Amino acid sequence: MLLLSTIILALSGCEDGYVFPNEAPGQLSISKGACYVTTGEEVSLSGTANDGDGDPIYYQWSATAGTFDPPDGKGNAVIWTAPQTRGTITITLSVTDEIEVSRISETIEVGKNFPSYITQSITIADSGFVYILDKLQPVIVPKYVTLTLSGGVRIVVSSKNSGIDVKGRLVVEGTQGSEVVIGPSSCLQDEGEWNGIRVIGGAAQGELAFTRIHSAENGIIISGGASANMRKCTIYNHLNNGIEVSDGAGLAMTQCTVWENGTGVYVRNGGLDMQRSSIRYNGEIGLHLSATSGTFSVEIDTCKISNNETCGIYITGIAKPEIHYCSIFSNGSTGTGEAVRLEAYKKTDSVRVDYNFWGIGNDSEDEIGLLVHDKNDVSSGIEAYIDFIPWLTSEPDEVP
Repeated sequence: MLLLSTIILALSGCEDGYVFPNEAPGQLSISKGACYVTTGEEVSLSGTANDGDGDPIYYQWSATAGTFDPPDGKGNAVIWTAPQTRGTITITLSVTDEIEVSRISETIEVGKNFPSYITQSITIADSGFVYILDKLQPVIVPKYVTLTLSGGVRIVVSSKNSGIDVKGRLVVEGTQGSEVVIGPSSCLQDEGEWNGIRVIGGAAQGELAFTRIHSAENGIIISGGASANMRKCTIYNHLNNGIEVSDGAGLAMTQCTVWENGTGVYVRNGGLDMQRSSIRYNGEIGLHLSATSGTFSVEIDTCKISNNETCGIYITGIAKPEIHYCSIFSNGSTGTGEAVRLEAYKKTDSVRVDYNFWGIGNDSEDEIGLLVHDKNDVSSGIEAYIDFIPWLTSEPDEVP
């Protein structure tokens, strides 16, 4: 009996000191019906999680502002209604197995509608919240009217067919650390989700500084005799052309970045003066230069044109650009493809692409010759040469 009592007491002591392990709910995720909304708008929310121990789990929602349906915010799926105040709202999902609690948060921005119609010159200022352009067609800036976007303004476009069409004047006054940003309203912000900016017609002008334009069908089109100036702008993730200049239009751009588009910059019967800019990582061509008439003037100086998938520079028709002091390397799918290609070229005199750097190890006429496609190539059908002599043996210091 004494021995049995001792064993029972010993076991009781072990039982009192033993802690059963528990795994907190994991793999939490939030799915939200929108990332940008106006005041009072409803957003569907749903959450998922699992518990490694197989315990029942319970969902609870909270937010820094706004209300829920059901009002207590319980359940894996709820409706959240945006507040009347604008700004960034944090939505938090808490999941418990009644032993431990796990949490995950997402944000939704409550903004203001961008004007659907512009009939007189206006300035849109940064008020600390996003502007939502939800018109199904482009907003038009008429002739003799100026739309000014102040530094820090953010615009999201909610329709694939919408954007900004400028027939008057667009002035974007971004600054260092306070850029103007224009893109789609979707949460994923993938390429081709809106129509981009178009500066159209002889009376149209664009002046853009410190501007980021992304994820449209075409980033910015300047056409029909329009003129534009771009400084320290970033144009990226567009389905087709990052920048298009066509039909007698002209663009001067400096210190810009044009990355990860279909084609970086497309010029057709237009003018381009591009300096100290970076044209890289585009899925097709870095620069596509085309002319069928005398309305063509392209000068490219101290730029970096590299890592474009098809080729760096593609020249067709009677286009005759001047390209100097640039760094042109690692183009083509393998990184050793064509830096410059003449295709369907109708002139017989050479195209000057001299005083450029062609990449490390490309220091001879034969090595650089392999990077260009011109009359020297067998069965090219081209009657003109790429004149790349002399070349540079190191990258110019001014190249971005």
